[in-house]
Amino acid sequence: MIHMMPLSALFSSGGSQSIKGLTDASTQHYCCVVLPALTVDGLLPPGIHLAEWDEVYAAFGTTPHRRRLLDGFRRAINALKKAG
Repeated sequence: MIHMMPLSALFSSGGSQSIKGLTDASTQHYCCVVLPALTVDGLLPPGIHLAEWDEVYAAFGTTPHRRRLLDGFRRAINALKKAG
């Protein structure tokens, strides 16, 4: 399962403490790879992996066919959200 959330959700508003003492007012910004390397079988390892949609699209939309599949998946997600 891939759970997507904006990276800004990692930080509290107003520069208060957040994950491991980092704040949104830090002078340096840290970035990490949220999608781990694929297994030898080409699969994600088990677990929940937080990722932005753009990262998922870049990682898995490697061919025109895959991009069409991901576009349809995105439309389905949006339709389900709209339906409640």
